[in-house]
Amino acid sequence: SNNTGEGDPAGMTSDAIIDVVESNKHLRKLDIVGNRISNQHIERLCYAVYNHPLVELDLSKCFEPDIGDKMLTALLTSGALMLEKLEMSSNNITSAVSTLLADFLATNPMLKELDLGNNYLNDSDASLIANALRSNSTLRYLILRGNNNITEVGVESLRLALCDESSLNSVAD
Repeated sequence: SNNTGEGDPAGMTSDAIIDVVESNKHLRKLDIVGNRISNQHIERLCYAVYNHPLVELDLSKCFEPDIGDKMLTALLTSGALMLEKLEMSSNNITSAVSTLLADFLATNPMLKELDLGNNYLNDSDASLIANALRSNSTLRYLILRGNNNITEVGVESLRLALCDESSLNSVAD
């Protein structure tokens, strides 16, 4: 059994995944759902993401508690993220990264789809994200389902931001 935290016994190790990305200069989409990625591989994986033409990255179910927050932080702070689609569902992501995430979304990055479903976000996080969406005209899909700490209060914050005609500057495009 593989108990090193480097990978799922049925999947590839983190090193093997990163080697594939680094050796394929034309790779546009990487889907490694369920392959456990350890803390020690975050920096190398981020480097691979930033130095290759990836536009879609699915890291769902890849991170243990705390490591999901560290990976999202590293992705959002390592430079100009060129991804159009980022899936980070079921990664134990918490409020610890919500301010950073909101600040990132407010800069109107290239990101068109963001899946943060089944994590540990709450009403306060939803409010921060909602405020960021007021200045974002590129994000088209935001998935927050399964964040059981987002109640009607958080949903209302998001609804107000998304239904505010003054913040929907991209609708006229």
